[in-house]
Amino acid sequence: MCSSDLYVFSVLALAPLALRFLFDADAAQNTLGVLTILYMAGMAGIARRVHASVRTTLELRHQNRAMVDVLTRANAEAEAVNAKLVTEIAEHRRTGGDLEKSLSLLQATLESTNDGIVVIDRAGGIASHNHRFLDMWRIPAHGLANATAGFLLDLMRSRVVDPDEFMARRRALQVCGEGESHDVVDLVDGRVLECFSMPQRIGGEVVGRVYSYRDVTERRRAESDLQLDRKST
Repeated sequence: MCSSDLYVFSVLALAPLALRFLFDADAAQNTLGVLTILYMAGMAGIARRVHASVRTTLELRHQNRAMVDVLTRANAEAEAVNAKLVTEIAEHRRTGGDLEKSLSLLQATLESTNDGIVVIDRAGGIASHNHRFLDMWRIPAHGLANATAGFLLDLMRSRVVDPDEFMARRRALQVCGEGESHDVVDLVDGRVLECFSMPQRIGGEVVGRVYSYRDVTERRRAESDLQLDRKST
């Protein structure tokens, strides 16, 4: 039985008795009637306080339950996010490992060829090169560290017989980013280089240009000697 029900039961039980005492001719009985009414009033106050306390307790219990539900959902969401993050980190590590292997294979391929190769990106930076390229153009091993394409072209320009023609061809390739080219470069030290150039593409988009140089000095000398022999005969 709740406090309000108990109070109602008390009023129903005591009210007739209080009225009887109040309307009795005996003064003592009248006093009992007044005391009974005061008791009923006190019971009403107590009932109100008990009812308010019970209501507050129930509201707090409801709020606590709602808070527990919220915390439970938040914890479940946090665990899901953490699991996703762990998966993404593992995938990133795997992808990073695959990328490192691909770059290592690419660099090994570049170093295994007898051609000198350099890759220039669209921003004018030196994206990659092999040691054969440095040897071919007489560039120190660390001469291109943090260097730009402009710096490299200045070095190459100083080593060719016709620097103006060399630079004109390179500018033409920069203007025509999609084009491929094949030309011959005569160096001041007597060597002859063949140059093949083609755009570098990623996903169909041109992101740079690849230059491949091949030393054809001996072949050109052999061809020249053969022509001289034919003329002499």
